[in-house]
Amino acid sequence: MSIIAALGIADAVGLTDWVKSKLSNSDSNSAKIAAKVMDFAMSKTGESDPDKIQQRLSADPTLAAQLKQTLLDNEQEIDMAPYKDRQDARAMHNKHPEQADKIADKIADRVMTQNLPYIFILLIVNVLAVYFLKDQGAIIATISNVLGMTIKSLFDERICVTGFYFGSSMGSKNKDEKANDKGSRA
Repeated sequence: MSIIAALGIADAVGLTDWVKSKLSNSDSNSAKIAAKVMDFAMSKTGESDPDKIQQRLSADPTLAAQLKQTLLDNEQEIDMAPYKDRQDARAMHNKHPEQADKIADKIADRVMTQNLPYIFILLIVNVLAVYFLKDQGAIIATISNVLGMTIKSLFDERICVTGFYFGSSMGSKNKDEKANDKGSRA
């Protein structure tokens, strides 16, 4: 909903392509960027309903121009919206690590001890499906795709746990450093 509303607001202020480019660059973080655009629109118009915001902006070109300028002036904050929760989670963990660590340890233990046997079982199921259903190409394709996605998810969980306990990858660290540098320059 917030993505559609943000696009409607962008259209009302003449920044459709600009907002679309922000949303397309972030995949899973589009909702966070859209929410940030909505926050600026709500604070500028005093409305919380997306339809009312769009009505106010359509009725008042001066207000629309002011919101457009506000969005452009705060591009850095909009770009950083997807990364804000990481900082909050890290700060929370530093203040109250014992609760998070208990949960994380249980989950990490389960992931590290149980995912590999599950992956092995799923691989066997896939081989058996191919063997016994060799004349059913569509069914084999469906089964193999579902099992492949499941196996990838199980491997990804192991990667996340390993990254959590042994540190982030160099690429992720560089991305966080760049984000912090951008934030400090603004």
